[in-house]
Amino acid sequence: MAREIGTEQARSDQFGMRTVNPQRAARDALTRATLARAEADELRNLSVNDAARIIAAKRAEQEQTRRLLEQRERQLNPFQRTTPGSDPGRDGPARGL
Repeated sequence: MAREIGTEQARSDQFGMRTVNPQRAARDALTRATLARAEADELRNLSVNDAARIIAAKRAEQEQTRRLLEQRERQLNPFQRTTPGSDPGRDGPARGL
């Protein structure tokens, strides 16, 4: 698992906590801001229709990525699976054992 997500992430997940690293948070925020500025500059140079198409495509890609990550997480974590009768979307009473 450490090879998949990195040793630091695996270590923090093992204990169910995350350590606060202000330097990393600041660096990540700066990176996100730089990317957002670059995207905004790119969109300003396009027509409204082209910009709308690019935004819609990026949102669809992000949603698909989010769904795939959630599906992968459900596959890797057997404790998050719902048991029969515990599905919140299920109507009617559950059977007792």
